[in-house]
Amino acid sequence: MLEGKTKQEIKTYIETNFYKLDFNYLDLVKNYKFEISCQKSVPQALYIFLISTDFIDALKNIISIGGDIDTLADMVLALAEAYYLNPKNEEGFKITSSLSMKKKEETNNLFKESLSKLDKNLFDICRLFNQKYNKNTIRL
Repeated sequence: MLEGKTKQEIKTYIETNFYKLDFNYLDLVKNYKFEISCQKSVPQALYIFLISTDFIDALKNIISIGGDIDTLADMVLALAEAYYLNPKNEEGFKITSSLSMKKKEETNNLFKESLSKLDKNLFDICRLFNQKYNKNTIRL
């Protein structure tokens, strides 16, 4: 995603090399439960990201399927940030750029609020990483 891959390219790569992502969203909402194993949480997180329409939609989808929401949010929102908030990702950033000003503000506020919840040491590590690799992605 940081290299600008499309969702279809991402899905094809994942399904070819790792997991089948043939879930049904409504079945997940109805039946998904807390799952400790990565085999039953990573594919679902990838699927939730792939069906999202923007950063906020990704979060709403996480909450709607339930289960281990904080772990799913970690995975899905990391993917959503790289896809929707990265100017180098033409397909995803185009979606974010076309949002209404209200939706852009909502996205920006959610992202900033999420960052404010990080442990200070972890936040400092992320900030240093961004500085070193010029990966500042928040430019709505």
